[in-house]
Amino acid sequence: MSDRYGAPPRRWSGRPVAMALGALVVLAGLGVAWIGYRALGTKPIEGQTIATRLVDDKTMSVTFTVTRKDPSQPVNCVVRVTGKHGATVGTTEVPVPGSDSATVKLDATVHGVEPPVAGELFSCEQTGPSGTKP
Repeated sequence: MSDRYGAPPRRWSGRPVAMALGALVVLAGLGVAWIGYRALGTKPIEGQTIATRLVDDKTMSVTFTVTRKDPSQPVNCVVRVTGKHGATVGTTEVPVPGSDSATVKLDATVHGVEPPVAGELFSCEQTGPSGTKP
């Protein structure tokens, strides 16, 4: 039969292909793990709302902590209050100067355009030495 149709095609072993695919899967897994660590790992600035207190019908006091990897770096935080329908009704920016302590506790008073029902530390980001964003 080989005289009529020629030699049968040479069969490739699946082993090199399987090894190459396995190596690609391992590299892809390492890449995903690295990206996940960068995105979800320890953040340089973390904040947490500790307590809220209604001061009057349109004002709320929010107590929060800020933890920094480098406590000497100033941080600017945004604290917000929400109304009964969940919409933001007031915000304030709180500058957090550099300090010797990695974690600092702060209070912010936020005035709303409507009666606030909840307050929270919304975000914190590092600022430059003069209070500007880097």
